[in-house]
Amino acid sequence: HRTVPNLAGSVRNEMDLLRMSVYMEDLCWERRLRSVFKLFLAANCIDSPVIVDAVSRPCSMILLHVVKMTGQPQGENAETNTQACPGNFLHVNALRWLKRDTSCNFQAWQRFCIREKPKVEDELSTHGRYLVVKYTQRWKINAHKATLWRAQVHHDTWLMRNLFCPSSRAARNNAWHIIQALCTDDARYQHILDLMMASLSELSNAAQSGREFMTLFQELCLPLKWKLYLTVRGILPRLAELISQEIAKLQQLEETNLGSDLSQGTALKMLTQILVQFMQHEPIKQRFKTRLVGAVLDGYLNLRRLIIQRTKMVDETQDMLLQLLANMTSGTEEETKDFMAVCIKALSKYPMNDLRTPVIIFERLCSIVYPEENEKTDFCMVLDKDPQQEEFLQGRMQGNPYASTDPGLGPLMRDIKNKICRDCELVALLDDDASMELLVRNKIISLDLPVKDVYKKIWCESNDDKGNSAMRVVYRMTGLLGDATEEIVKTLGSGSGDGNDNEELYRMASVLCECGGLEAMLARLEHLPNLIRGQQMLHALLKLFDYALKLKANCTHLISPARRAVPILLATLNQALSVKQEFCSKVAQQVLSILETILLEASQAQTDMGELTAGTSEVGVLLGFIESSFVRSHTPVLH
Repeated sequence: HRTVPNLAGSVRNEMDLLRMSVYMEDLCWERRLRSVFKLFLAANCIDSPVIVDAVSRPCSMILLHVVKMTGQPQGENAETNTQACPGNFLHVNALRWLKRDTSCNFQAWQRFCIREKPKVEDELSTHGRYLVVKYTQRWKINAHKATLWRAQVHHDTWLMRNLFCPSSRAARNNAWHIIQALCTDDARYQHILDLMMASLSELSNAAQSGREFMTLFQELCLPLKWKLYLTVRGILPRLAELISQEIAKLQQLEETNLGSDLSQGTALKMLTQILVQFMQHEPIKQRFKTRLVGAVLDGYLNLRRLIIQRTKMVDETQDMLLQLLANMTSGTEEETKDFMAVCIKALSKYPMNDLRTPVIIFERLCSIVYPEENEKTDFCMVLDKDPQQEEFLQGRMQGNPYASTDPGLGPLMRDIKNKICRDCELVALLDDDASMELLVRNKIISLDLPVKDVYKKIWCESNDDKGNSAMRVVYRMTGLLGDATEEIVKTLGSGSGDGNDNEELYRMASVLCECGGLEAMLARLEHLPNLIRGQQMLHALLKLFDYALKLKANCTHLISPARRAVPILLATLNQALSVKQEFCSKVAQQVLSILETILLEASQAQTDMGELTAGTSEVGVLLGFIESSFVRSHTPVLH
């Protein structure tokens, strides 16, 4: 009985004897095999680690040996054995075989199957022998329809229970090897894949004990034909549904549980890995990315919201979903626009008091409309004196090359000049900005310019090695050898987009007015409860508004009184001025710039200004802020 204290030691010798006897080939082999299978099925019904280790695992090893032995036909009958029985049909009822029904024993099965090559004439060709075997087998199947059963796919089998066994890794490995040994032909392979696809939902409860299942499933899905087969069977929507269910469980735990389990997200990561494996095949990705991009986006956004339930597994799954999302949306311009429409539609799934998730969507839209250049933040500088003034300037910069992150070398060129004066003991020139000039690429650089902009737009753009070398800065005294003849750089352009037409550069922003994006942005801005708490949301919205208003179509869309763009923006401006914090001055300037663009477009379209501000008192409130000390202390806002 399973309650015996030393059960493993009590049955060890009997199990060894049973194993050795099954390997013997005599007239009683079928009876012994039946005993092993009965014992194995009975042990599977008991959830006990002792039973699993003492009974189930030895029985599974015996079955594995039998499967491997019978799965390798030998001698002359090798060809006919592999073609004898179609894998989709069961010619022996296992339950009746376990009950010793004579119609389902080995002799009955042997009579049905083709065990020997048919005796045919020697002059018969190989193809002719193949046709004889083929049509003989077809006749036998049609003649014995009453004794055939279609294999039913059911995930609650002894094989799947052992593959998910939580108490024994050895039992899971044995089940793994049994399944591998069973996949000897396409029919069995297909049946095993259907069985494992039906068991995908078990990963949710299996956690760490589902690793063998996932590894085996990924291995079986490697051949392209089986990957396509499972795709036709609907595995991708099924995976998306299971991923959504796992994320929903994490969200529920986030709201109801203050603790966290480090294994949280294991099943989610496994399901995501399988989905990524299928989406790596280009034809599958092209066919299903439109249907799956919404589920992948929702999953990524919901994982970003987790705080308490965030584990390493969740972080890795989030990274995989982000990478998958990038691969699914990096196609043609039309596909990118479709993805933007999906993002806008996703905003409606989150409440107005959610100040985190919409920020991710707005930032993603900003990066699509106007991808920012990847700036090199760390670089080196070499500070040298003008060779012609060697006799007049004392000292030398001994630390060349300097890193841009060193103290005193930024953010402005003035800081470099001051560092040179301190290190070379030129104290008389320290407070006089006009006494020293800094040259880069033989150009006199204004001391008000940022160092990183000078490096990027002067040094790198005219450098053949694309800025991999250290930036050379030459310093000299002003007017010592006469008036300067070099070019003086006082301002720097915004980059390569200066000369581009805004309609072409920001053309992707046209989706915002076509899919209700501008209305969604205004709604989020109107329901922003607090500028301090919603600072990230506010910055993302204003940045996207700035990009959107580069297009005339979006400006025309916003000047409609029905959109209430001007009253909402005026209310945001008044709220920023009332907070009276330093960051609000920049916010006020951005809002005023947006309002200026909209009102300029309205004046050109001859729109009644009274209609734009009808029903609001925000204009009167704004006039009251003009005399406030906060506005007076910030000249750009006042102007």
